[in-house]
Amino acid sequence: MIDAFPLQWPAHVARTPSHQRACGNFKVTPATAVRELVEDVARSGGSGLVISTNRPTRRDGLPLASAREPEDPGVAVYFTRKGRNICIPCDSFDRVWKNIRAFGLSIRDMRGPESRGCAAITDQAFTGFAALPAPGAIHWTAILGVPATATVEEINAAYKAKVRELGATGNDAARADLNVARDQGLAERS
Repeated sequence: MIDAFPLQWPAHVARTPSHQRACGNFKVTPATAVRELVEDVARSGGSGLVISTNRPTRRDGLPLASAREPEDPGVAVYFTRKGRNICIPCDSFDRVWKNIRAFGLSIRDMRGPESRGCAAITDQAFTGFAALPAPGAIHWTAILGVPATATVEEINAAYKAKVRELGATGNDAARADLNVARDQGLAERS
């Protein structure tokens, strides 16, 4: 589960040194930047949006605009699109809302080919941002005990076998891990 606060930066992405962050010249308010990002992710077919920052969140999980600007303005946007978990991190700008605006504009740009009949280009662009498992997380293949090349049938069979092994032990955490692993494996096959 990805948290909106504090920032959940993907471990495989290098950070921009603070002295190299740009001021940016975005001509929108911070609230507009957030609203338009939410809209653009939805238009791209994304769901389950989490904007992870070092700003406390509002009740709806979005960054609190009235909070003091954190020392680290990094933002990592997580969402699901066509069954794939996507993560797009950005810390190129000196303010949280500017990094959010950069996301919104970038996602809008990635959707451009769709309007010209080339949806495959957009799909390929989003594929490059597939979210990796959190550091220390166990990959779904290891949880189910199947190879990365497992078919849908093999994934379902392994899932059922693991559930039978658990029996009626009442281990809800292990059951939840199995459910997530099965869902991740099946999503990769769709």
